[in-house]
Amino acid sequence: MNALANRDGVNFFVCAAAPAWLAGCGGGGSSGGGDGDGGSKGNGAGTSTTVTGTAAKGAVLVGANIEMTCANGAKLTAVTNGNGSYSAAGQVAYPCIGTASLGGVSYRGVLMSGTVANFTPLTDLMTEVTLAASGSGNSSLTISQFIERTRSDATFAKNVVAAAPTYRSTTLDFLAAQ
Repeated sequence: MNALANRDGVNFFVCAAAPAWLAGCGGGGSSGGGDGDGGSKGNGAGTSTTVTGTAAKGAVLVGANIEMTCANGAKLTAVTNGNGSYSAAGQVAYPCIGTASLGGVSYRGVLMSGTVANFTPLTDLMTEVTLAASGSGNSSLTISQFIERTRSDATFAKNVVAAAPTYRSTTLDFLAAQ
């Protein structure tokens, strides 16, 4: 098989599987909870929620540190278990944004609704789209700027959550063009 045909097969697989992977970027549902050591703090505004998910780069990331901050300032932390999954409970107000880090590998993820937040190369791409769309002009927000803006501007936070389908669609369009 030549390299182009192999690349096309990979692109087909990625594009076909992307909707399922992106569903975990902030879609509803739940997944088997991890044995991660979850924790939370925040200003109390939000709904008591247990967020679960998986960190993976193809292979799961065992022992990855998960750190998420929600629009209300709640900080969710956990460590992935042997299956790459985690569980963290807290008072969640959407959106939540964060990273999974293990050694030199770091993936970002955004939770717009529901209880599943995965951290993968695809969720990192969607997070980049979200940060870029949240900036003004040609600038993109950093995660810190995004967190501060969602905490200080409830309208901005609601607009980000409302635009989640557009962010997912933009990410899928980008993948389909590859």
